Amino acid sequence: MKTSDFNSIKQKLNKVKNILITSHTRPDGDAIGSSLGLYNFLIKNYENVFVMVPNTFPTFLRWMVNSDKIIIFDEQKIEAIEVINKADVIFSLDYNSFSRIDDMGDYVSKQDAYKVLIDHHPQPEADAFDVVYSDVTASSTSELMYNYIRLFNNSEQIDKEIAECLYVGIMTDTGSFSFSCDKAETFLVAAELVKKGVNTREIHNRVYDSNTESRLRLIGYSLYKKMEIIPEFSTAIISLKQKELYDFGYKDGDTEGLVNYGLSVNGINFAVLLTEKKGVIRMSMRSKSGFSVNNFARSYFNGGGHERAAGGRSDLSMEDTILKLKELLHMYSSELNSYKK
Repeated sequence: MKTSDFNSIKQKLNKVKNILITSHTRPDGDAIGSSLGLYNFLIKNYENVFVMVPNTFPTFLRWMVNSDKIIIFDEQKIEAIEVINKADVIFSLDYNSFSRIDDMGDYVSKQDAYKVLIDHHPQPEADAFDVVYSDVTASSTSELMYNYIRLFNNSEQIDKEIAECLYVGIMTDTGSFSFSCDKAETFLVAAELVKKGVNTREIHNRVYDSNTESRLRLIGYSLYKKMEIIPEFSTAIISLKQKELYDFGYKDGDTEGLVNYGLSVNGINFAVLLTEKKGVIRMSMRSKSGFSVNNFARSYFNGGGHERAAGGRSDLSMEDTILKLKELLHMYSSELNSYKK
């Protein structure tokens, strides 16, 4: 971030009354971690700070300090719209387009507020924001948030609670430091957070080792009954209809990381998880090399994300969405088969 951009934001914050922090639909660890990290920092210095997401987030993230202060747009619509309409400054974290926050985006994009984007996804819609802090080489938005807070010359105000939030964001967006963390800076930031008192083992257990019985049974069912391997295109597809999710007592976050099981199969270069909810098919995509799921999701499934991790959606039925997906595989045979484990 340029010093001039930071100074512009800081001056604006010192003059306004209401600050709103927003993040993307189906919030993950980085979305919640970066949002709460910024929220817990700003409330030390400003009075009216709010944090909002389009829909609910996983229970394994609800232990973070002030997670109960997060406004859920879908569940608290009247309050949410009132907060948006009063916002003087709006932070957009971990998303690069207002389309990524669903119906909430209609209100946020139209609000006459100073808009700040902090994100690490490619191809940000920069014209929609007053200031853009975007770095696609960063491991996570939480890593960028650490750097942003330090610009206040208040690194001492990054206490254990803020550090835990930011560490969760970095940890989850790198798969416990197994991908998207090829830069030394990521580990240096993580080390600084540990110095603030972060207990890495405890946080890992809270996020990854707090499964319900129903979630584990859903994962087992998905892998045994619903995973289809297409060897000629090095592809794995897992599909779950709404009734199947209901039968296993699905809660938000229960399918988190499920797509990675498909990608872990020997010889697989492209994995897709399809889940049905209220007639919409949500798609989570992962790849290893030679195939951009970001471009694929953007081109055919109203989505996008990173080169190796992206999401999309389809308004077709589950059967028709899978059929469309399989037909598209023929066009990318060489790219899909470019990587063999």
